[in-house]
Amino acid sequence: MEWLFLLITFCLSVVLTAIVLPGILKISHKRKWFDSTDSRKVHSGNIPRLGGLSFLPVILFACFFSVGMYLLSGFILSNGFMKVLSQVSFFICGALLLYMTGVRDDLVGVRYRFKFLIQFIVASLLPASGLWLKNLNGLFGIYELAPWVGIPITVLLIVLIINAMNFIDGIDGLAGGLSLVSLIILSTLFAFSHMWIYAVISLATAGVLIPFLYYNMYGKAERQKKLFMGDTGSLTLGYLLAFLCLSLSANIPIVIPVLSKVPVYIVAFSTLFVPMFDVIRVMIVRMAHHKNPFLPDKNHIHHMLLAKGYNVRKAMGTVILMAYLYGILNILALSRGLDINLIAFANLLIWITFSFWLSKGHKTQAEATATITATTSPQPQFQEAKAVKMKEKRA
Repeated sequence: MEWLFLLITFCLSVVLTAIVLPGILKISHKRKWFDSTDSRKVHSGNIPRLGGLSFLPVILFACFFSVGMYLLSGFILSNGFMKVLSQVSFFICGALLLYMTGVRDDLVGVRYRFKFLIQFIVASLLPASGLWLKNLNGLFGIYELAPWVGIPITVLLIVLIINAMNFIDGIDGLAGGLSLVSLIILSTLFAFSHMWIYAVISLATAGVLIPFLYYNMYGKAERQKKLFMGDTGSLTLGYLLAFLCLSLSANIPIVIPVLSKVPVYIVAFSTLFVPMFDVIRVMIVRMAHHKNPFLPDKNHIHHMLLAKGYNVRKAMGTVILMAYLYGILNILALSRGLDINLIAFANLLIWITFSFWLSKGHKTQAEATATITATTSPQPQFQEAKAVKMKEKRA
């Protein structure tokens, strides 16, 4: 019966998002709430960036509706439900705070220092609920973590994932596609591990992304059918994925036979390695060139693929395929009993090799810009509403 409620959650989330997004598009075009264009971005035309506005409300509605129906059907909650409830409650508080920050940023702009402050606050809420990494299972020879070590590591990891999803949201379908791959793997592991609450949250989020990706990837700007998730969406997804990965790592042990004795956190975070590694690499490169590590540039993995001659769709597919392979290969490696340090070294080596390949033989900046322009739908005039508001605010 639980599988039926998971299906209901997913379908409800898809339908609600499909109903809400056209309204967001209509209001955004009426109010001229468009994403600003500059030399760093790959789009052109009047494209709203408020698609993420639908994410959290629909996810919460679908989840609470399914849980309510589950309780009305006469099912009894497990003894560990109160522990789960406290963690989910703190997560919702953090998600709402981050959601409001994202909405403000998409409409009028927010300084990166303020965003980081909010991120650290919401990241601290999860350890406060008891959700933090307590064991590294031999990674670097480390096993049990004391709270004064595990909690700061968990907070930093959450902030890293939030920013990784925010930074990787640079071309159509990328952040949404990466999130969808991760959610499919997570929801499968949660369901087979009988962690139903987390499976519901995972599938509700996956359901939200299906209609969004349709508008984001296939919508036409000239027909007012295209939109971005904006910071509201990417920040929400990052926080939600961090919560789900930590929940899989720190709560109920995996009951799938091949994964019953492996470091679960490696499996949980595997599909997020690509954006996590990318944001670390980008910040190191910026600091090496004496630049502010938090200010945007065109050095992310998708920018480098575009500069190498890939079009937007091919660049997106390459990054998502790489994330999927990380997840599957790590699951296979762990299930065969390979040493965790060897697996970690292999993951890092693959990323370094891939980054080295990207940095060699790519096109010049002018050629890359020409490639990017050719893959978008140009229009003669742009409405840079957010940019104008930011200028007025500074004035």
